[in-house]
Amino acid sequence: VGGMISIGGRATGLLEKVNVKVGDRVTEGQLVAQIDSRAIQQNIKQAKDQLEKSKIEYQKTVKLFPVQKSMQENTVISAKSNYEYLKGVYEREKTLYDSGYSRKETLDKTQHDMTTAQTEYERQQLQLQFMQTEYDSNIVSIRAETRRLEALLEEQEIQLSYTKIYSPINGIVSEVKSVEGATIVAGLEVASLITVFRPELLEMYVYVAELDVGKVTAGMPVQSSVVT
Repeated sequence: VGGMISIGGRATGLLEKVNVKVGDRVTEGQLVAQIDSRAIQQNIKQAKDQLEKSKIEYQKTVKLFPVQKSMQENTVISAKSNYEYLKGVYEREKTLYDSGYSRKETLDKTQHDMTTAQTEYERQQLQLQFMQTEYDSNIVSIRAETRRLEALLEEQEIQLSYTKIYSPINGIVSEVKSVEGATIVAGLEVASLITVFRPELLEMYVYVAELDVGKVTAGMPVQSSVVT
């Protein structure tokens, strides 16, 4: 138990390098094979670039919004002031009209000006609310995209780690199942590449014929052979 282990590959790609052959001694943590990682490295680069853009977009949005909001708030204040002024003009004109000191045309004009100013004031208020809603939505969207890209980058970095295959134990290489240039396809099961055994943990079971059991004594020399 634990005397032999099959080392596999969890990444899919071209087997770029096999550093050992049958009979070689290996140590725990030694690099024994490597799978072509260029495609994964390109994916990592793209993920990093996209993540950087997402972070820049977040910083830009957070930095600009207070300025844009302040400008819109000033526009709302200006629109409100204009509306209140024209409302006062209309109310004075209506008082004059009701007293017979103004014409209907003048009253209608001041009412139209007041209504237009009120509409503009309400429009600017809605614009301010829309800016806030849009900002909140953008922040949520950018943060979600950032988390997605961080997860993608982490996944690709894990996949990159799978392209370097190390021996988990000290031992001797007993089998190399793949050669350089072969394509490794990692599916639900890990693709077995190299087998390493620990000779000190190997056990031999010797079967002796019943007629010869009585001839066996402790310390008796034994000759054995291994067929591969």
